[in-house]
Amino acid sequence: MPLTVPNLDDRTYADLVREGIELIPRYGRRWTNHNAADPGITFLELFAYLTEIFLYRLDRVSDANKAMFLKLLTGEQPSYQNHRDLDDQIRECVLELRRPFRAITCEDFERLAFEASGGISMSRAVRRVHCFPRWNLEAFTEDDQQRDRPGHISVIFVPENPWAEENTVQVIREEIKKYLEPRRLLTSKVHVVGPRYFDLGLRVSVELLPGLGRSGAMKSIREELERFFDPLRGGPQGSGWPFGRSVYVSDVYRRLEDINGVDQVTAVRFDVHDSTRLRRNELDEIVEAELRADELVRVRISEISFEHSG
Repeated sequence: MPLTVPNLDDRTYADLVREGIELIPRYGRRWTNHNAADPGITFLELFAYLTEIFLYRLDRVSDANKAMFLKLLTGEQPSYQNHRDLDDQIRECVLELRRPFRAITCEDFERLAFEASGGISMSRAVRRVHCFPRWNLEAFTEDDQQRDRPGHISVIFVPENPWAEENTVQVIREEIKKYLEPRRLLTSKVHVVGPRYFDLGLRVSVELLPGLGRSGAMKSIREELERFFDPLRGGPQGSGWPFGRSVYVSDVYRRLEDINGVDQVTAVRFDVHDSTRLRRNELDEIVEAELRADELVRVRISEISFEHSG
């Protein structure tokens, strides 16, 4: 939608005089003679006359003046063939100035990180971005989650290929960091990192309805679990597994029981390297694998066993 150039010459001499006289009681209560014979009114009429001339000139700025104005905004001498070309360049410049540039809020950092990925080849495009204020995830250790670091901002991105090689992730990271650097606040420190995954092994046991082949059931189970835990299309909302959302045994039960041909799920077991991440109920049964706030889950289906319900 093109910008509408305002009409700056919209007030006449009479309008300016009337407006000036109406303002007198506000600023000079003792000034009660508002007739043309009063010297103050003479000065008011003179200023109204000069103002009308100035407003008239505002709407009749030459192309040379517009080109100089555009040069002040862009730093480059504009090249144009006619009046319309110059107006188009001015509109484009104003629209560019209106586009948010500075990164202040988490939403700003996330939006700008997506913009930065626009300059990267499609095979390396960014699909998800999440911002963590007051965190330094570049200095992350297992014992220290780097919380509450004033002035620090961490941006995590997930590329088009969530399992991309480290060198590909590094290229994207440098591109985003380079883009954010001139846009951050002077006192802030921006950290850009690739996706962090919590590796979770799954062993499931199900009972199949009579007549259902194991090969077809195994394919359906793998596809459903891989889709549900996918960083880009998984999760309860289908928009990618949420950062920091723990994995519950009940999640797996619900996904498997919705598969055609599965009668019931008899067992779900979690395999992890760090047993402190597992949460148990009062019966000492594992019910949850806990993720840190900056993590996604990477599931490995290590075993699928079948039984036929009889």
